[in-house]
Amino acid sequence: MEGWGKMKSRNITPCKHKFNIKDAKKCGAKTRNKTSCKSAAMKNGRCRMHGGKSTGAITQTGIERIKKANFKHGLYTQESLEFKRDAAEFLKMSKRFLSELG
Repeated sequence: MEGWGKMKSRNITPCKHKFNIKDAKKCGAKTRNKTSCKSAAMKNGRCRMHGGKSTGAITQTGIERIKKANFKHGLYTQESLEFKRDAAEFLKMSKRFLSELG
């Protein structure tokens, strides 16, 4: 790459074809301000900030890593909520029974 050290101006690019960002397809995702994103879109139609980079895990180890990261503790499953309701009802009944005895 001969000649790189001789460039004095920073706006000179070694590319033969200049890319005009204004002509690029825009992302168009909704921002927090309820406007559309004006960043350049990637192949999938979104910019790097709105989901343009990642396509998800492909390898089996990557998929397993995601499964472990998204593991839920199970405190709010239907079964555990029913168990908590039954336990609370049992406590109410036992307190009522003890108050009747004493």
